[in-house]
Order: sequence, then C-alpha cells, then structure tokens
Amino acid sequence: MISNKFEDLLTSLGTGKWNFLYFICDMYVELILPAHAMNGVFMAPEVKYTCIPPDQPNVAGVSEDSCKYYVNTTTAEGNTTRESFPCTEWDFDNTTYVWTLTTEFELVCGRAYLRATYQSIQMIATLLTCSLFGYFCDRYGRKTMLVVSQVIHSVLCLSIVLSYNFPIILALTIPAGMFCSECGPFFCVVSIFYADLTMEVCELKWRSMCGIIIALPWAFGMMVWGGAASVLGNWRMLQLAVSLPLFLRIGFHFFIDESPRWLILKGREDQAIKVLRKAARWNGAQLPTDERLREIFKEIQLEQKVDVKKEKKEKKELSDYVPTLLRTPKMRSYTILFSCLLLAASIVYAGLNLSGDNYSKDPFLYMVLCGVMEIPGYTVAAPLINWLGKKKPMFFLLNFCGVAVLALAFIPKDINWLFLSLAMVGKLCNSMAFMVFFVYLNELLPTEVRMQGVNVGFTMTCIGGAVAPYITDYLAPLIPWVPSVIFGISSIVASFLLLPLPETKGRPMLETVEALEGHSSTKDGHKPVKQNGDTTSPNDEQKQFVEA
Repeated sequence: MISNKFEDLLTSLGTGKWNFLYFICDMYVELILPAHAMNGVFMAPEVKYTCIPPDQPNVAGVSEDSCKYYVNTTTAEGNTTRESFPCTEWDFDNTTYVWTLTTEFELVCGRAYLRATYQSIQMIATLLTCSLFGYFCDRYGRKTMLVVSQVIHSVLCLSIVLSYNFPIILALTIPAGMFCSECGPFFCVVSIFYADLTMEVCELKWRSMCGIIIALPWAFGMMVWGGAASVLGNWRMLQLAVSLPLFLRIGFHFFIDESPRWLILKGREDQAIKVLRKAARWNGAQLPTDERLREIFKEIQLEQKVDVKKEKKEKKELSDYVPTLLRTPKMRSYTILFSCLLLAASIVYAGLNLSGDNYSKDPFLYMVLCGVMEIPGYTVAAPLINWLGKKKPMFFLLNFCGVAVLALAFIPKDINWLFLSLAMVGKLCNSMAFMVFFVYLNELLPTEVRMQGVNVGFTMTCIGGAVAPYITDYLAPLIPWVPSVIFGISSIVASFLLLPLPETKGRPMLETVEALEGHSSTKDGHKPVKQNGDTTSPNDEQKQFVEA
C-alpha cells in the first residue's frame, strides 16, 4: 500500500524545518481567506433605508417598506385618487455600515435579492470548478495549480476595488469564487488543496494534530475580518485592505517544493529524489540510497496500479467518480447519507456565519465571536474523538446545535444577551461537528473512492453555502423567525442521518469498496487493528526501513 511505504519515507524524514515551511504557508492562507470567503457579510449587508420621494406638492407619503411612494391626483371629475410609484432614491442609515455595495448600488426593494446573489455566487462558481481543480492538481501538480489559482484570484480581488458597475463586480466575483468560496476551511478550493499539500508532507504521527493546527488561523482570520470591517467603513478600502495580502502568499512558492507523493505517482523520480534529499538535509534526517529510493518508488507505483506512461487514463477516472460511489449497496447508502448530512449541516454552518444582522445588534462583534467559537470547536475535537469516537460526539453536537438555534425562534430579540449566547452555542457545536465529520469521512470511505467522496461532500457543502444567503438575507427580513427554524431543524435532521453509518474508532482505513461490502475477514468489512502474533512495533519497522 502506498500509505505504508510512503508513510515510512515521511517517518524517516521526521518533522522539521522543511515541513514547517508548508505549515506556515498553509496557516497564512487560512488566516487571510475568511475576509474573501465571507465577503458579503460586510460588503453587501442589509442596511436600513427610507424612500426619498420626488419633491412634489402632491406626494402623499411612502409605503411601509419604503419601496413605493404615493401621489394624490385629481381627475377631470374633481375626484382625488392615490397612485403608487416605485422609489428611485433612498436615504440609507449609516449608523452601522458607512458605505457598502448595498448603499452605492442601491441593492434594496426589487434589487434586494442581489445582496444574497453576491454572497452565494461564489459558491455557485465553486460548484463549476471543485472537481476540475482537483483533476488539474492531480494532472499538473499541486504547486503549479496553486500558483496559477492564487495569481488569478489576487488580481481579480484587486480589480473589484476599481469597479464602478455592479454587474461587472458580479462578473469578477464568479471567477474569483472559483478559487475561493465562503463559509469555512472545508469549503474553499484554495484552502482545501493547500491543506492537501501540507498533509501530504506531514509525518503520520503528527497528521491529526497538523490538521487541527492549520485550521486554527481560519478562526483568527474571522476575528480579524470582523475587526477590520468595524474600522474600515468604506467597502472599497475594505476590499483593498484584504486584497493586498493575497499577493504575499504567491512568494511562498519560491521556498516550498512540489508534493513528493505526487511526483512519485507521476514517475518523476529525479525530482522526487531531489525534493526528499532537500527535506532530509533540512530536517537532519537520513534516507536510503538513490537506488533504493527508486526501487521504493516503483513499488509504490505498482501497488497503486499507476501506469505513469498512460496519463490519458485520468480522463476515464474522472468520469468514474459518481458510478464508483454508487456501484454497491453499502457504498451507495453511505454516499447518499453523508451527502444529505453535509448539505443540511453546511446550510447551518454558513447560515450562522452570515447571521450577524439577525442574531446580534453588533454584526462586527458577532463575527469576532464566531471566530472565537471556532477555536474550541477545532481544539476540543481531537481529544473528544480520541475518547468517544466520532459518531456519538457528532450526533449530540448536531442535536445541541439544533436545539439552541431552534430556541432562537421563540425568544424575544430584545433579550440580546440570551439571543447571542444561544447563537454562539449553536455555532460552537456546529463548528466542532464539522471538524469531526471531515475526519470521520476520510476514515469512512475506502482509499479507492476517498477523494471522489470528498469531492462529492465538498460539492454538497457548496450547495448548502449557496442556499444559506437567501435564507439569512432574503427570508429573514420578511419573517425573522424562519431562519432559526430552518437551521435548527436542518441540524437535527443531519444528526439522525448519522445513525445508519458505522463508528470508525479503532479501525484502519479500508482500501477497496469490496472490503467495505464485507468481503474481508470481518463482518463489517474492517480488518482488525492488530493481527494475532504481530509484535512488530512502529519503531522496529522504521529501523528496518532506514537500514534497508
């Protein structure tokens, strides 16, 4: 198995300066992306407004929603009638938000849906590219595609600052959304493939901890985004302030290397050896001879059934994604369950992040507190799943989230401290459940379809993230309690979708769909963690590998 042989290589390299470069790069990206991922929260928020009717003596007033004004007219018979006309000018309340897309382009009344569209369009764009981006990363390399995507994303974000036409801004947001999307570290294309590159060079024993540590800057980025938005009231200055740091990340790629795992699978043995030798030198480790490394590479390629001379096969693999996940009864049921679960949970995750105007009097403080809630959501998850497994914590966390958010529909909004507290409890539980679930999903799916399943899961989170803005920005002003009911019920439904799925604690990752269907030595398709008579310790295996 590639996992064993390549993990032996990573273990022999250890963890040192070479790995830390990847960690620092990934953590910086996680820090700056929340401002772009949740851009619409402060760039196109709901702003209070009042219709300004024409300065005419026969104007009789404005409608309650300030979208129409009334004019008294006198007929030829001397009767007075009242006609309504759509408002074309408004006075915006700048108490909370000084100058936003909403105020500059008057995204109110008949154009109010454009606020939600601005936020959700990034997710819709990501749906078009999530699988293709992964395919190109597999074909052309992680580093190459990340550089290309970051250059394009940085230029597009900066171009928005210079745009004075809203349709053009939407047009620029679509390709920008192809490389970064809203909601969290699990939703962003750039974030996910940075994490993928970082995890591929991480030693096995540190991988779980690394997965949590590299997600923490996302939480701090949310806090910074809330603070920056409260200080910079003009949307152009805010967009400029969060776009300039994007260019710095491009320079990181002069110092990091291509994924050695990818180089090996593509048959680029000379490059792989060069990267591994550099890693060994920086980490003060020892590797086998070049001849032995080439033998290991051949074994890895053979075991993964990778024919490096036939890259055209990748097109076939791309088209097999969905059929493979739906090929057998158990795999099909797992796919349907985790897809529906992620759709429901992602609506809640995105919805809570976007609900600053609905759940708090201070949306900037709300965003900062959401970031604060992400920290225990990430850090507590690791010891929790080590102690209780994955399934039980997720079930209770999703239910706690659902109850807390559902309660918001029945609590008077003027009890601000209770309203905000319950919203933060829901946010904490949802964030923790999401962290656990993505660890669980990688353990649940066999290696044969793992990346395919992650792509499907990512697609479902994109759909959930695209739906959420219409709930928070479009439904909430009409019926304020509806978002809480939708989010609460969605979280509870997601928890019950977990029940048919198995616990993965103490079980190794499966390699094939056949093993999942129960064709291996145990009833549920999982091999025992330790085989009888196997007394070889990991340290002994490592010693034998290095000596070889």
